[in-house]
Amino acid sequence: MSDFREALDAGTGKGIRIGILDTGVASALPCFDGSVMANFEVEMRDENPEVVCYGNGEDVIGHGTANAWLIHHHAPDAELFNVRVIGRTPRDTSSKLLAGLEFALEQDWDILNLSLGTEASRTALHALIGEAHRKDILMMAA
Repeated sequence: MSDFREALDAGTGKGIRIGILDTGVASALPCFDGSVMANFEVEMRDENPEVVCYGNGEDVIGHGTANAWLIHHHAPDAELFNVRVIGRTPRDTSSKLLAGLEFALEQDWDILNLSLGTEASRTALHALIGEAHRKDILMMAA
């Protein structure tokens, strides 16, 4: 955690890994200067959510890209990781969010940004939030 605090004090985000769970990130945009390190998406396969890696990021709505840009603007040296949990339709969004959050916690990123709402099970969501707390992962939610 000391590396985390030092990076915050320095103000550039250097050494910090941030997972963005949202509508995706158009990671190939020049404004990101290569700071988006990987793109993931939660897909439904036989009614089960599965996290898959995909090349260049895509944002189906624009919201995730806007959030990523704000983070990059304030922490230009942070490494960003895109996890698309919201697609073109609200179908299975709660299942995708829980699967995406579980995946993000497994990655041990330093910060998770969630600018979204959900009707997911409070019990399941609280359990994942508790895991983030135990792992000293900061969660930012709006």
